[in-house]
Amino acid sequence: MEKKAKFYFVSEAGIDSAKSTAVKVKKIQLLGQEESFLFPADKQTRAQHDKLFENAIVKNVVKSLKQRNKFRNVVLTLSEELENIYLDEEGNVVFHDEYLEEDTPMQEASGNREASATSERKTSSLVKDMVVEKFNGENMNASNWMRLYVQECDRVGIAQNKYAEVLRLFLEKGALDWYSVSVKQISLLNWEAWNNSFIDTFAAQSWVDIEYAYNFKFYSGSLLEYALKKRSLLLEADDSLSVSTQINMIVISLPKFIQNKLDRKSIGCVDSLMSKLKQIGKISDKKNENVNKKSSNEKRPCSICEKLGYRNRFHLETVCHNKDRQSKNPKNENIRVTNNNEVQEILARQEESKND
Repeated sequence: MEKKAKFYFVSEAGIDSAKSTAVKVKKIQLLGQEESFLFPADKQTRAQHDKLFENAIVKNVVKSLKQRNKFRNVVLTLSEELENIYLDEEGNVVFHDEYLEEDTPMQEASGNREASATSERKTSSLVKDMVVEKFNGENMNASNWMRLYVQECDRVGIAQNKYAEVLRLFLEKGALDWYSVSVKQISLLNWEAWNNSFIDTFAAQSWVDIEYAYNFKFYSGSLLEYALKKRSLLLEADDSLSVSTQINMIVISLPKFIQNKLDRKSIGCVDSLMSKLKQIGKISDKKNENVNKKSSNEKRPCSICEKLGYRNRFHLETVCHNKDRQSKNPKNENIRVTNNNEVQEILARQEESKND
C-alpha cells in the first residue's frame, strides 16, 4: 500500500550567505496521522534531503518560494527510496534512522483537562502580551514584520489556526483594507494562504524607498541616532544585508572627518560601531559646515593665480597676494607671463615663499 506524507517547506535566509534565500524542509507528517515531526535545524536544506528535492512536485514548490517567509505544505507519495529515508521498518517517522522530535500543538500535547484549559486560554488575553507594531502597508518591511508577528504568536502560545484571526488586530490603513477583502476569499484556518498573500501584496518595495535608505546621510545631531536610523532603513530595504555591508553603508554616509576617527580594523560588529559613534557624540550644523567648507577650499586651486598663469596654488582666494593685480590689463599681463617663462618661475617661487 502506498504511503503518503505531508512536507512543510519554508523560504528563509541561506546558511552560507545572509544575502541568499534557501528553501528548507521543516517537518514531516504521515497522511492520516495527527502527529508531525520536526527535522533538526542543521538538517533542513537541500544538501541533506537531495532525494526529496529531486521530486518533480518539490522542484515546482522551490520555484514558487522565491520570496522569504513564504511556505507550502505538500503531500507526496513516498517512493521506495523515500520510504527508506523517512520511515523505519515499522512505518515510524525517522530521518536516516534518526527518530525525530514530535511537533504537537499545545492543546493536543496533553489529554487531561488542566492542560487543555491552559492551552485554550482566551486568544484575546494572549494578544495583550504580544509586542508587535501595527502594520499599515508602508511603515515596515513586510517580510520582517511577518516574521516578528509569527514569532510573537508562538511566544505567547497562540495556535496557528488562530494566526489569521489575530492578524486583523495588528493591521491598519491600507493593510486593514487588504484584510477586509482577503477574509472574503481565504479561510481563516488556512494560514499558509494568508501568509503567502500578505508577502505577495506588501513585500515589494518601491525604488524610492530603497534609494532613500541607501542615500540617507548624516548632516548634524547625534551620530548614534543617525546610525540607528540608517541601519533600520537599510534592513527595511533589504533584510539580507551582511553585517559588514551594514557597517560600510553607515560609515561611508558620514563626513570624512568623522570617518577618519573610526579605525576600521577595530570595528568588527555593528554594536562596536554604535559604541564608537556614541563616544564621539553630537556634531553641530556649524561645525560640520565649516569642516566641509575648509576641506573644499583646501582642495580647490586659487582662481586668481590661475588667471595670472600661476597654476596649482592651493590657498584661499581671500588671502591671495595677487588679488590686487586683477585690476591690471589681463591681456598684457598674460602676454608678459607667457612670453617670459623664466620671470614667471621666479615670481612663482617668490609667491610660494610668501604663502608658506
